[in-house]
Amino acid sequence: MSIKELNSIYAFGYGLFIYSPGTLNEWMQEKKCRAKKMLSYLDKHKDMFLEMIAKGIALPIYQIPTYQYSIYITTEKDVNIPEDWEQVYLYKDWFITIGTDDKLCFSSFEFFEEHRDLIAKSQCVFMGEVFDINDNPHSFYHSDEIQMPKGNYRFDIYGLKRKHPYSETDRENCNKNYAYLFAFRKVDNNSNENLERCDNDTHIFSIEEYLKEVHNNER
Repeated sequence: MSIKELNSIYAFGYGLFIYSPGTLNEWMQEKKCRAKKMLSYLDKHKDMFLEMIAKGIALPIYQIPTYQYSIYITTEKDVNIPEDWEQVYLYKDWFITIGTDDKLCFSSFEFFEEHRDLIAKSQCVFMGEVFDINDNPHSFYHSDEIQMPKGNYRFDIYGLKRKHPYSETDRENCNKNYAYLFAFRKVDNNSNENLERCDNDTHIFSIEEYLKEVHNNER
């Protein structure tokens, strides 16, 4: 697979979840969990949240601004950053398990919270609308998916920024200046360090905040 671009995801709820619906649904059945509001449930059951991460069932990228993020996927060993972007950070060696549906999904926290019914059906392409100050509608994606063979995967996360960002005065596009690239490789076992990788006390997932932190440290 060369680099594949998914539909941009609007990170409503201040985060994104990466997961295989097949794996998530199987785990939910094992736990006899019938929660309809997944985020609310996981917030009350921290043990379940940590197990979900540790087993590579669903992984959060959180405390990020509600922007529209371009999403890129590759399984190539040598990763080439897309032409219009430049790398801000790289977090290596996350782990996830793809289930029998051969599907990988990227969803906003809001979709993960509100649409358990669709995830249960492995339906993870979902659009919504927002309205500008002139009451004009603009369509966006809450969630998108890509086919990927069943199995265990390690992956790296690249935080990217536009080489030529949209101006803050460009109201339609000013929230489209950041992207995430995910580089996957299949592995033979499920050993991982996900709990460390997903710790937002030690990792800054917001690309914008990461840039500010680097700038402040250089002053």
